[in-house]
Amino acid sequence: MSAAMVIRVVSRHGKVNAILDETTYSAIWWKTVELALFSLKRCEIEEKVKYKAEEHHRFSTKRHLVVMNAKNRRLKMQICLFSALIPT
Repeated sequence: MSAAMVIRVVSRHGKVNAILDETTYSAIWWKTVELALFSLKRCEIEEKVKYKAEEHHRFSTKRHLVVMNAKNRRLKMQICLFSALIPT
């Protein structure tokens, strides 16, 4: 009786079940599974990196808006002071 192997590969595209016995074992199949697992890991890493990039972008945008708001307030204050100094 030959030993059977059951392998499940889960990726974002779905689940794959494969039942192998010793006669159908091949190095090519293992490379395919290895590539699928590597692809899954790479996608997880990309999602983490993408999240950090979006978070950084949001933070830098917020910081930019705060700076622009401060500049607008200063400008409004300077205009008010300037108009107060002009004799009417």
